Formats: sequence, C-alpha cells, structure tokens
Amino acid sequence: MPMSLHLYKIDGVSMSPILNEGDIVIVEEVQPSFLDLVAFKAEDDRVIIHRYFGKKHFKGDNLKRYDQEYKKNISIIGKVKKIKRSEKDIDILEFNPLWYKLIILILSPLNHASLPYVHKGANLLIQKIGKKVMNGSM
Repeated sequence: MPMSLHLYKIDGVSMSPILNEGDIVIVEEVQPSFLDLVAFKAEDDRVIIHRYFGKKHFKGDNLKRYDQEYKKNISIIGKVKKIKRSEKDIDILEFNPLWYKLIILILSPLNHASLPYVHKGANLLIQKIGKKVMNGSM
C-alpha cells in the first residue's frame, strides 16, 4: 500500500527552533504517537503543525499554552517525517530524539505557568536545547 505524503510550508514561529518560518515539512499519513510533531486541520481549514500530547491536545514548543481553540472538529493529517531547510533534508529522528521529547514533556507545564519568570525560564531552556539539537551539538 503506497504511503500518502503531504508537503507544508511553515508560516510562523510557534514550533521554533525545531521548525522555522519557511521550512517545508513532509507529513506522512500515519497515526501519531505521544509527543510527535503532527499536522492537523483546524475547523477553519488551516493546517497547523504542533506537538501531539494525545486526545486532541496540541502545543507549539514556543507557545505558552496548549491549543484550546483547536479542540473541536479537527482532523489529524499525520506526523512530520522530514524537514526541508535551505536545500537540506533533516530526518525527524535526528532532531526529535526521545530524550528531547522527555525534556519537552517535563518543561511544557512550566512553559505555560502563570508566573512570568517560570514561563520565561522554561521557554528559554526549550529554545536553547532545541537550537543545540538542530545544530547537531547535542
């Protein structure tokens, strides 16, 4: 059975630094696993690429809160398999290893904490670690 693949251009910074504005993501029509990067279609027909936390819970790594507005009438398209960035193909497993997913899981509640300095610190840590992962220095 042939795989169904979709290409989407990133327009925004909600998944920075893992996904940057202008990146092209290749999405495979498969059921995502916990903490995968997924493409889903919102009820207004926009395609959103965010991290999957299960049961219609999504969040951009660079955002304060989980996506509340996308909980109704959404459909998951699939999970991100590759990123095309400046003539370079990046395999999802190279920059989204299990240990990075665990860091995101631990820091996500702090990232949307009501105390501004806790949010800022958690977000800064996610950004720094994400940049090192993308640069291959971790």
